[in-house]
Amino acid sequence: MTDDLRCSDLRCSSAYAQVFLRANGLSDEVLQSLGLPLQCLEKATYISGRHHLAIVKALDDIVDDLLWGARTGDQLSMHAHGTVGFAAVSAPTLGAALEVMIKFYSLRTNTFVSRLDKLGQQYRFSMDVAYEDLVFARVISQSVIRILQKLIKLIVGQERSRQLLISFAAEQIDCADELSAFYGVPCRFNAGFTGFSMPADLYDEVSPLSNPAAYQLNLNQCEGQLRRQLALTMTERVEAELQYHFESVANGLREPDLPVLSEMATYFHMSPRTLTRKLQAEGSHYKSLLETVRFEHAEGLLAEKRLDIGSIASILGYQEASNFSRAFRRRYAISPQDWRHPKGK
Repeated sequence: MTDDLRCSDLRCSSAYAQVFLRANGLSDEVLQSLGLPLQCLEKATYISGRHHLAIVKALDDIVDDLLWGARTGDQLSMHAHGTVGFAAVSAPTLGAALEVMIKFYSLRTNTFVSRLDKLGQQYRFSMDVAYEDLVFARVISQSVIRILQKLIKLIVGQERSRQLLISFAAEQIDCADELSAFYGVPCRFNAGFTGFSMPADLYDEVSPLSNPAAYQLNLNQCEGQLRRQLALTMTERVEAELQYHFESVANGLREPDLPVLSEMATYFHMSPRTLTRKLQAEGSHYKSLLETVRFEHAEGLLAEKRLDIGSIASILGYQEASNFSRAFRRRYAISPQDWRHPKGK
């Protein structure tokens, strides 16, 4: 994994993950076993990188096809990528379109990093996948290369798009000839990088789909989304992980033990002291974040009215329902029962 990719920061757009599921038929039962029920996936904007990895590996176990990553990428139109796709399609040149995809694809998933370099008379697109997992690298690289190949074909036409040479750093797979036939261009393995090369003159090819107004509008939207993504604070990241913990417990996917500071620090690949210092610099503390998120879930579970007080207490990590009731009363000056069933209503 490159230095630009930290496991604790990795995530994937929920919409992007659902494309993989719809294209390959992963059942809700399998999702449940991964700790990611379908209803949670549909509600979330992003899922963690570790869940993206788990989904891909689970799919690879049930899809008997070493080319399924490429076939999944083939099912994605540029419009399926939202503002990123709209900006790329309306870009003035092929080079501008590719630069959009490289700069903003992290809005879809940041489980890989990529770049476009000019090397003599060629441009080289190369990518590094976050996890040192051969299955994940194969699937994601096949998919991304197919997505970009379709974009190139859309802009320069089928004949000129055949000037690509696709490369994989991995060893040759059994169906290498079939993969080359699928892409319609040569594929080489043990190539030293994963990506593709193309003649340099293609970079400046004017796009017949260019729309300056739409390009600028979508580019501005992508820039705004990227700024918001990069501005995620340590407090927000801890809150998100705590939210995920209680959702998982409520769905029977985790034990109801509260995550202590040391466990949270380990998840973010830092010492408890460092995590504490980072939170304090933002004016927050782990214990107060834990209690805030804990009671947010208490409110939600009480409002649903499908679980009794004892079950809710257990989900929230209380040994006894009476302990939950006392803590709830201290915070809200009312019992959980009365909060759920206000007198006079």
